Amino acid sequence: MKNTEKWALLIEEKRFRDKSDSIKSDGRNPFENDYGRLISSAPIRRLQDKTQVFPLEQSDYIRTRLTHSLEVSYIASSIGQSIENFLIKEKQDLLLEKQGYLSSLLRVAGLVHDLGNPPFGHFGEEAVRKFFKDYFQNNKTSLNDLERADLIYFDGNVQTFRILSKLYYFGDEYGYNLTYSSLASIIKYPSNSLEGNKKPYTEIAKKKFGYFVTETETYKKINDWLK
Repeated sequence: MKNTEKWALLIEEKRFRDKSDSIKSDGRNPFENDYGRLISSAPIRRLQDKTQVFPLEQSDYIRTRLTHSLEVSYIASSIGQSIENFLIKEKQDLLLEKQGYLSSLLRVAGLVHDLGNPPFGHFGEEAVRKFFKDYFQNNKTSLNDLERADLIYFDGNVQTFRILSKLYYFGDEYGYNLTYSSLASIIKYPSNSLEGNKKPYTEIAKKKFGYFVTETETYKKINDWLK
């Protein structure tokens, strides 16, 4: 596959179901459409109640995950604009009419990158892991090995993928129904919780995991399409 074909695939508007018709004057690209679905939604707004760090200060200013996510979103978008200029003018791997697509995709990726993290950040993740590890040691369960591993190795990024693809909009089986590329941007490790989380790991792809067992088919469809 040529570079032009790869970039065309990555910025294609591929979703699990066709989106509702837009008005003719809607000039947004697919990823700006994704951003619009996200920015005013409850999961994004709830980031304002999660602190990014715990400042040992006497002021009443507390840095939130929402502030952090908006900043990351802008930085990612601005980097995307520079990359687009290079791909269009220097490499000619991206069509001029697709300018703005990549920067908008990265804007979405920056906005959602912390969406599934629990309160207290990595400490919160560790608290969830310890709870389930202790629970499974002291209680019988009908869960299989993979289902237990999902909870023992709980990860905020994996939860983000679940929120985006399933949990939001309970009346829609596809969650936000984001583009495949927007969903793929949050998957850091292409492994389930048994294939990943290897210590010591022999390859970076096995360091952690990227999706819960409940999102296996969703992951496979995205992965197969992007190959």
